Amino acid sequence: MKIAHLFPDNTTFPANFMHGLRKFGHQKSNIIFIYFKELPDKLKSFEDFDIRLVSSISQLKDDLKEMDRIVFHSLYPHYLRIIPRLSDKHLSWVFWGYEYYNYFETNLYEPKTKRLVPDRSILKKLAQPFRKFQLMRAMKHIDSFLFWDVSFFQQLKSKFQLKAKFEEFLYCRSFLDPIDSEDEKSEIKNKLVCYVGNSGELTGNQPDVYSVLAKTDGIEKVYSLLAYGKPNHIKIIEQSAIQQLGSLHVPIKEFVPFDEYLQTMNEVDIIICNHNRMQALGLIFNAILLGKILILNPKNHFEKVLSSIGVKVYQLNDIPRLLNKNTSETRLSNKKALLDYFNPARLREYYSIFE
Repeated sequence: MKIAHLFPDNTTFPANFMHGLRKFGHQKSNIIFIYFKELPDKLKSFEDFDIRLVSSISQLKDDLKEMDRIVFHSLYPHYLRIIPRLSDKHLSWVFWGYEYYNYFETNLYEPKTKRLVPDRSILKKLAQPFRKFQLMRAMKHIDSFLFWDVSFFQQLKSKFQLKAKFEEFLYCRSFLDPIDSEDEKSEIKNKLVCYVGNSGELTGNQPDVYSVLAKTDGIEKVYSLLAYGKPNHIKIIEQSAIQQLGSLHVPIKEFVPFDEYLQTMNEVDIIICNHNRMQALGLIFNAILLGKILILNPKNHFEKVLSSIGVKVYQLNDIPRLLNKNTSETRLSNKKALLDYFNPARLREYYSIFE
């Protein structure tokens, strides 16, 4: 059986996915298609995989004829127009959310952030109805929906009358190679270091976070990840941080080696992901595994899912109450709940889909 995996112009997705396949010995039947003209350095260590570069959609269609199953790791715009022509194949969609949220959800911003979001260009506004149509059409051709939460799939299936079946799956790099936590001491802190967001996109509602932190005594430092995102969004986020937090704000504008990332995380007490939509799953998992207090927006579906498996999630207005409070028991309990759920047997079952 030959299984094609189609990725967007992104190296993290294929690298994490192939790492999992390799972990369970499933390299042989899986062919990786990436939308690059040259193989990126980050993927050169996967020499035991059949990796094919996508230079044109017409070439891709020819390559896909020999495949038995096709897995879209993103409904990337380039792929939307070929999906209806692949009705003789089993089509799967690894759901991350951003494709869906970009076109079907409008309540992405909290009040202070919403006032700062720049208008979309005329061309993007004109293109949106067509892209939405393409996405809806593509979704109706999908045979299996790969995600780790069945309740959200059921909502989508009902809303769009999808034929797809649910298959539980997650890349789960965080659990294949768990990060050891150095922050599980039973200490009470009267100063807190916060880490805000996973990107320089305003969907993180950072200005609303800064507003709360600016009014909270005991905030020592606030890191914001701004290493990628729309340039105009990054500028707005940084200006808002300077206005509201002044010298407390420390922007992270470049990706750093993993050991430097861990050094920063060792300083951090609270990680805040204030997205209304599902986003930043990798950061959320790492926050829990590193023994950090996790703040999520209650509108984020992940908040409900994590609570259902025994993870204690806090909200933005809880931050003042976390000062001078011993949270070690909660942090240890959260880590145990997550590792118990994403146990080795479950991870092996996830990747057995691609045997």
